Amino acid sequence: MSLATVKELLKVQESTLRTLFETVVNSLTTRVDEVVQNLAAIRASLEYSQREIERLKPLEARLNTFSVTVDKLSRDLVLQDLKAEIFLHMAPNMAVTILKL
Repeated sequence: MSLATVKELLKVQESTLRTLFETVVNSLTTRVDEVVQNLAAIRASLEYSQREIERLKPLEARLNTFSVTVDKLSRDLVLQDLKAEIFLHMAPNMAVTILKL
């Protein structure tokens, strides 16, 4: 094999390797760009979520207060119901008279 042939084969091999390397670099660059874009979107979403959480925190205290109030009212209603049932069982004639009024 002549020196010219070897040089030509090396040039072809170099060109092939250069093309392969450029393809790999371009593919990697594209993937990195996609990751950067996804991270930016995730960061924006996280920042929005954090702002919403901070905005809603004061409402949590109010909701807890309302929940306690509703629980108290519910217990009071159950207690009143029990008192009414006891009254009806202990003095049925009196209850009928009161209900007629």
